[in-house]
Amino acid sequence: MSERLIGQAFEVMFKEFERYIKIMKGFKGVDWTVYVKMRNKERKNGDAKKDYEDEKLFDEEEEEAEPSAAA
Repeated sequence: MSERLIGQAFEVMFKEFERYIKIMKGFKGVDWTVYVKMRNKERKNGDAKKDYEDEKLFDEEEEEAEPSAAA
């Protein structure tokens, strides 16, 4: 059972890595150091989650396109 849980945890982690890599590849010329500093500042200020009513974020569109894996 432990091996199964560890395997599931790694699957989730690598899926998140792939998602972030895909997002970052969509931005040409992004300075990773500047991006991380800005994101950390947003998190510290409580502004990390942004709501866009009219426009979906890049990764939200992808999630809707994928069928739900809840079984």
